[in-house]
Amino acid sequence: METKENPDSYARLLGDLEATVNTVGEGLEGHTEGNGELGKQTETYNDLARDTTFDTICETGFNAGHSALRFLAQSNAALYEFDLGSHKYSKVAAGFLSKRFGSRLNNIWGDSTKSLPKFHAEHSDVKCKVVIVDGGHAFNVALSDLINFEQMAASDHVLTIDDTPCDASYCEGPNKAWKQLVDEGCVQETLANHMGLGRGFSVGRYVACKRWPSRKGVVVETGANSGLVQRITVGAKVAKPRAAGMFKVESELQSASGFTL
Repeated sequence: METKENPDSYARLLGDLEATVNTVGEGLEGHTEGNGELGKQTETYNDLARDTTFDTICETGFNAGHSALRFLAQSNAALYEFDLGSHKYSKVAAGFLSKRFGSRLNNIWGDSTKSLPKFHAEHSDVKCKVVIVDGGHAFNVALSDLINFEQMAASDHVLTIDDTPCDASYCEGPNKAWKQLVDEGCVQETLANHMGLGRGFSVGRYVACKRWPSRKGVVVETGANSGLVQRITVGAKVAKPRAAGMFKVESELQSASGFTL
């Protein structure tokens, strides 16, 4: 694996990257280098990049390579970037970064709703420590990316999604997709940061649920209308309430789950 770039050179590399993609003469879509409220996302990504336990980063939405550069320049992680490749500057950016970081950058071009499951089928050994969903903003695309990444996520992972919570029209798809999986109990949200009308990002992790019961963790099933817990499952152990909000839980279930119920 190539030696990581000195973090102090990130600003220089960013300038070089932007100068390179600007030669294409195509306006950049969707990128803003964050300051103020927007800086919260930048800080979060910097923290993830500098955490040496996160050795594999997977992202939909390579775009012009700004977030990819942030991880490449500040870590030794391998990156897997999924992007439609509809912008000419995307492949120019990929070429620029590949020359500097070699095989650490892996670009997979095409429709992520198809390329993600295909990639996983061919490379089931790749386990993502950080998952970033920042690709297509249509509801079906955002939901598909979230669902398809689950099977690639390592047991100890961080999941992030861009443009939710926020209020612009292009946020509707990511907002709805993220909320659906949170409401289903398939994603545990740990941070939701609204950064103004058109920007936001959320952080969480995949947890065991009916969609992916094999994922390690606790499955909590609630009533469709009441929201009351109907059953809690840890592995093969099941706890059912004697009455609303009241459980008779065996001690070994509490021990296995790590929770006090």
